[in-house]
Amino acid sequence: MNNKGPKKRRRILLAAIIMAFLIIVPAIFFAVLSLHNTAASREWLSRPARPGLMVDVGGRSLYCTVRGTGRPVVIIETDLGSTSPEWWQIQERLSRLATVVTYDRAGYGWSGSAPLPRSVDDITGDLESLLKNLNLNGPYLFIGHGLGALYVQYYALKNPGKISGLVLVSPVTVAYPRLKKELSPVIYKNLLDRTPGLKITSFLAGLGVIRFFKAVPYLNVPPDVRPFIVEQYSLEKSFNAMLDEYTVGLKKNIVSVAGAGRFTRRPVTVVHHSPKLYRKELMSLSLSYDEAEMIEKLYDQMDRAAVRHSSRGRLLYSGKAVKDLQFNDPDLIIQAAEDMIKRVR
Repeated sequence: MNNKGPKKRRRILLAAIIMAFLIIVPAIFFAVLSLHNTAASREWLSRPARPGLMVDVGGRSLYCTVRGTGRPVVIIETDLGSTSPEWWQIQERLSRLATVVTYDRAGYGWSGSAPLPRSVDDITGDLESLLKNLNLNGPYLFIGHGLGALYVQYYALKNPGKISGLVLVSPVTVAYPRLKKELSPVIYKNLLDRTPGLKITSFLAGLGVIRFFKAVPYLNVPPDVRPFIVEQYSLEKSFNAMLDEYTVGLKKNIVSVAGAGRFTRRPVTVVHHSPKLYRKELMSLSLSYDEAEMIEKLYDQMDRAAVRHSSRGRLLYSGKAVKDLQFNDPDLIIQAAEDMIKRVR
């Protein structure tokens, strides 16, 4: 009697069961993980951290923290994807000298979302409403980090009478398009373009993977700040805001800032990363010394151009870090801000 037929059917059935198991079990796991992430995010958003405040800016609320007293009023504008808790350590130290404000842009952290797309006018308009409702009048001293530096440059150019000075940390400036224009497409796409990373991380956040592994995109994060960053990168709305700012708004906003004028008399300090460590980092990614030097030279030229926008500009170099200077070289930022406070008083 030939038993090959039944045996073959049993093997097919067993293979089908195994395949179904491999598909269904992970699907259930990630579905549960995603539901848990949604519920946990909703719970976290319902309890803004004290001593922060929720301030209405016209039908929406922005989360902010105000520490210290006196003039000038120091306002910290964070980088793409960053929220105010990342800067609380620096805020606390600077609050001994002045009033210091940290806040989350619309869509970030505890702040409410806003209709997309968002222009630089929308973003700085929110900031203007926030400061007005906090009864904080100028002069303002801005610390702008990364993409946040682009927004504070625009605010300063549009409101020169309200600005006492700018500290720009690893800034995005009007010269930023030079990176894509002057570097090879392979280098720009694989090393500098943040779009793929944002889309992948957004997908993982939606699945609940970021919360499950408590993953953060930084090194040397203080333990008391880490939970806030995990929450930020677990929120769907955060990535909606990030992708809008970077993939939709960046090019248009650079054009807006470029057309807004020059800083002229306002003091500007640009804080640049460590050239030596940046070249070393790039070479560890299989770039040649000449390629690494070309990229570093471009960043250096862009920062020098930002300094030259002011007749009272200066450039500071970190000797300790390449990225995330708020964690990896906070003393340099504090030094730049304290010097600026003393200069503008």
